[in-house]
Amino acid sequence: MIIVAAAANDGCKTYPASFSNVIGVAAGNVFKTDTNLQKHKGIDFIAPSDHEIVLEGNSFKLGKSNSYAAPYVTAMIGTVLEKEPYSNVCTIRSKLLSKSDFIYCPDWMETAWVSGQCERSRAEYYFKEAGGELDECLLAIDTIVVCDIEEFEKYCKPDKHIVYLGKEPIEHREFGRHFWCRKQRVEQIVGSRKRTSDIDIPVIICKYSENQDSIYWLSELRRYFAKDGYNVFTVSSKVESVLYDLEFLPEELCNEENREDVHNFLYWQTYYCQSDALLIGIDDKGKYDVNVLEKAADMIIVVKDTDGIVKADIYCDGKLESGETMNGLESRSIHLLYQKILKLFMEDENEQ
Repeated sequence: MIIVAAAANDGCKTYPASFSNVIGVAAGNVFKTDTNLQKHKGIDFIAPSDHEIVLEGNSFKLGKSNSYAAPYVTAMIGTVLEKEPYSNVCTIRSKLLSKSDFIYCPDWMETAWVSGQCERSRAEYYFKEAGGELDECLLAIDTIVVCDIEEFEKYCKPDKHIVYLGKEPIEHREFGRHFWCRKQRVEQIVGSRKRTSDIDIPVIICKYSENQDSIYWLSELRRYFAKDGYNVFTVSSKVESVLYDLEFLPEELCNEENREDVHNFLYWQTYYCQSDALLIGIDDKGKYDVNVLEKAADMIIVVKDTDGIVKADIYCDGKLESGETMNGLESRSIHLLYQKILKLFMEDENEQ
């Protein structure tokens, strides 16, 4: 099934148009792709939408509308399917505009086999995981997740999507399937359109000691924000975070040279997602130049684990505002930390 969906006319990121498994369309003057729409909103094509209708002998010219552009692309897809009826969403994209490489987040997985070398979190994957040996579950999965180039060469199958978490550069151009790697994420961030202002929502940075399950921390904090109605754009320094529906920020970009690219990218992502806050998790063992990020932070939380005792110090404007000590990593402890974060922001808002 090929699904074609119009993007919202308000310019924000919308679903289903922004899903990787859906052809997203926006209105334009000619049929083409737009790099910024792909990078930030997952919209595949721009297409003409202007047309005339005649009512009771009177002609009316209708202006640009994403909903009018979607049928234009649908008709083009229909022409492709007449010739090649078994084309899927990946091959359709390449046939409609073969000169473009499409950049996506790995949001398409329904059931996947995940390599045992991947770093695991207590948080749950956003998809179903098939256990056992790969050969035993090939019929049940749509995606294979591997950690290094040796695994890629061993487990890569032509009829399965691939998520490659390794750092080694790799070339993979199987147009009939989805493929994601950290290089694509770097390309998505580098060269982002210049922002029109600074990020104007609260920015929270969490710095975790090496032995912390930072993905679980971030997932739980985001969940508690969501329960109270806050849409928080959540970023992690761990590449495995893409398996938990978190945004991944590669450490090789967190330096002074790429500072503007990172800020531009985060500005537009939070803008298009209509985010209420930005939450960034950094692991101490990474090679992040934290000054690149901390300059934009409204709150910095330093989390350390010593013999099972977790301490979280909260800083606002460089001043220690709170020190919380917790017995181990539990959801209830993270909820108490969340309440403290919310209270501090509320107090700051009341003071203003």
